[in-house]
Amino acid sequence: MGCSNSSVKEPVPFAKVMALPSDTWVLLLATLHSREVFRFCLCGHLCLSGLAVRELRRRVRPHVFTGHTSPVFSCAFSPSGQRIVSASRDRTVKLWDTASGREVLTLHKHKDCVTCCHFSPADGRYVLTGSDDHVAILWDSVTGSDVVTFQGHTGWVLAVAFSPSGDAVATASKDLTARLWDLR
Repeated sequence: MGCSNSSVKEPVPFAKVMALPSDTWVLLLATLHSREVFRFCLCGHLCLSGLAVRELRRRVRPHVFTGHTSPVFSCAFSPSGQRIVSASRDRTVKLWDTASGREVLTLHKHKDCVTCCHFSPADGRYVLTGSDDHVAILWDSVTGSDVVTFQGHTGWVLAVAFSPSGDAVATASKDLTARLWDLR
């Protein structure tokens, strides 16, 4: 089966390529002006040129996850590839089922734009988010409850990450600091 070309014709502040357990490559794009997250399945040989995605596995329309009321700033796959988390200017975090495109959960607690999100590495049980409200929040991705709120930054939280073991998280902020938080 031949591959085809595809492109997105607006600014893309977030793009992430991930390998799923099934050996399928997937590209996630969150566009600046749209309220949608796009998912493209890619061939084994990946070639990115600007915003054009070459070598798509087959001619397929992207799955579109719609539900945010403002632009989406970040998105990430769960380790299993069965869910996507998205963070938006609308102050919410949404979890989506990748197969159906159905919204599974909406998380509300941030008081400003949610700028970044990430699943915990082992089983995806937890989601970590950062916001312009200067905090990061660790959420239970099953119940939707907030587990821990990480306070201390004096500027927007621009990036979040889990350690490979999942026993620590890191946050980066506009306040010119990165912080390491021990979860044990």
